[in-house]
Amino acid sequence: MRGLGALLFSVGAVLAYFMVVDRQSAIALDLVEALPNGAWGGLMGLGVLLVGIDIGRGLLAGGNQSQDRPIRKAPERLKLPKTAPQSRDAILAKARTFIGSGARLEADIEGVPITLTFEHAAPGAIKRTVERLGGLMMEIPRPPRVRLRFIQCPDGGAPRHHQVAGALATHLSRSEFKASQHMDAVEIMFFHPDASWREIWG
Repeated sequence: MRGLGALLFSVGAVLAYFMVVDRQSAIALDLVEALPNGAWGGLMGLGVLLVGIDIGRGLLAGGNQSQDRPIRKAPERLKLPKTAPQSRDAILAKARTFIGSGARLEADIEGVPITLTFEHAAPGAIKRTVERLGGLMMEIPRPPRVRLRFIQCPDGGAPRHHQVAGALATHLSRSEFKASQHMDAVEIMFFHPDASWREIWG
């Protein structure tokens, strides 16, 4: 329909030229005698009308398609359940599995739930073990504190608590904990410990 409308409009425009503008050539005189006055305007108007109808139909069809199209919802982020052991022994067993042989793990020393002791450990080995500790904190109910003790371990250049914080940050946000140095130990305080920790630890 749009093509027919454009054709009628073009024919009307040609007739308008000969019947209104030219009026002197033989073709113009023949057209003026043969066609009623204003025929060109009718053709042009009909062409515009057909083009407008076709455009209107297209807009209506597009609107209906957009309404019928189902709205896509953003995919929900999967919430993976924390596979946390719910007993003290199970927590310690899981912790020892995570930590491995990099440090000696002890429970409830001087009121601190978990203490890791490093002896003659190189900075690189300490870093890897503390990174595993950060992963462990994602798997068990998080305690309020963890202590790291260093016995005859090279300092590695940077302050010990800075090294510990950097290694933990591979798994935890720095806004979740604070590491501070006390003599030969680093105390890690977690700002949001798990509420079930006191019940588990007794």
